[in-house]
Amino acid sequence: MTTQVLPFTSPNGSAPVRAREIALLGYAEETRGLVHSLPEGAEIWGINAAHYFLKRPAHVWFQLHPKNWAVSGAEPTGYYGRPKEHLEFLQQFTGTLYLLEPNPELPNGTLFPRTELCMKFGREYLTSTFAYQLALVLDEHALRPVGRLYLYGINLTAQEEYAHQRPCAEYWLGRLEQAGIEVVVPAASALLKGPTYPSPESDLSKHAY
Repeated sequence: MTTQVLPFTSPNGSAPVRAREIALLGYAEETRGLVHSLPEGAEIWGINAAHYFLKRPAHVWFQLHPKNWAVSGAEPTGYYGRPKEHLEFLQQFTGTLYLLEPNPELPNGTLFPRTELCMKFGREYLTSTFAYQLALVLDEHALRPVGRLYLYGINLTAQEEYAHQRPCAEYWLGRLEQAGIEVVVPAASALLKGPTYPSPESDLSKHAY
């Protein structure tokens, strides 16, 4: 894969800067492995327990659940719905770790600036961790330009994801593309895809339904 150097300049316009490449990493098996073919300089932003299958260092991590959260029907573990190894990963993480609430067991955590971003962008529409990530990419792009955004392991074809998380993610992706960021969506993802009216439904939308 060839990394493109895009024509951005520093905020004062005095010098060119290299555009950042960021990959958001989710769980979907069909596309999550693509993260390992990224250029060395690309930033990886992971979520929850995606570190179980990540074989290279990540730069930013998001654990936005309450610490007593649990998958529906499961007992809370006290470690964000995961085994204690997940907490140990978060404690040892040396990049930026975003949380929605403080946790004394994670002194390295940074509170996500949700209120600030909602006020800045004029809309509180955040239905998943991916939406939080996308809003933060848009915010950082103003001062540290992002040239390309990869969406790996983010298919959003499951019922709840397709109904609630996908529309919100696409809202933020539209704002990112409007800001000049190239968005890379794998073929297996449901994002930014659909039949062109009045054509018949696509295979992907039929699968999701």
